[in-house]
Amino acid sequence: MIIRSIDNVEKIRNEFIEHGFVHINVGKVTVDIVKQISKYFGELKTFKQETYMGEEKQVLKVSEDAILSSNAVDWHRDMCYDPEECHGSLLAFIECDTETYTEFVDCNIAWDHLDKETQDYLKTVTSTYAGKPIWWDTRPDLLKDAISRIIGYEHPITGQTTLYFSPETMVHIDKPFQTRDYVLHCEPFAFKHYWHPGDILVYDNIRMLHRRPAFNCHRVLWRTNFNYESYN
Repeated sequence: MIIRSIDNVEKIRNEFIEHGFVHINVGKVTVDIVKQISKYFGELKTFKQETYMGEEKQVLKVSEDAILSSNAVDWHRDMCYDPEECHGSLLAFIECDTETYTEFVDCNIAWDHLDKETQDYLKTVTSTYAGKPIWWDTRPDLLKDAISRIIGYEHPITGQTTLYFSPETMVHIDKPFQTRDYVLHCEPFAFKHYWHPGDILVYDNIRMLHRRPAFNCHRVLWRTNFNYESYN
């Protein structure tokens, strides 16, 4: 479903809670629009990177000449790159020279397709995340403030349990956990979103994994991160 009006707050929020993923397209994308939509869900986070849009540093430019460059980015959650919480994200398509996509997995569905014994075990397994190792020299806080979460994770808003792991940023697991096997378990539930002008995606970082392929073109997205503290 594509939502065509940013003024239908209840519809946007309900879609987010039910599916963990909202597709909005209102034509021209502006910084004010992406900030307005993000604030429907909670408090906007401030970015440390320099490629932000606007003085408040709440809208990040994601492109081949900015954060993450044009390299492939494997399955991950934005909430596992930084010690600070990041419950949800918004991505807005600005421009691209060719067709490109981002791929998502609904880990609530992946969780529901596990047997009860496996689910019970994963509720006792904890993984630790500290960003990407190549960042540690310049961001020692990532290791110092590494975050740990249970893999069978209960969502603070919906109360639903999800299969919570972020393969690209896992640095320690306290019990046996075959990461690759769980990636293969999740991939049948993946879907690709091909970007079109005016597209805005809002997704739940607790519920959704996502990744992108490498690209050899000019591509610009804008991103916001938000927390649920202001959600009501």
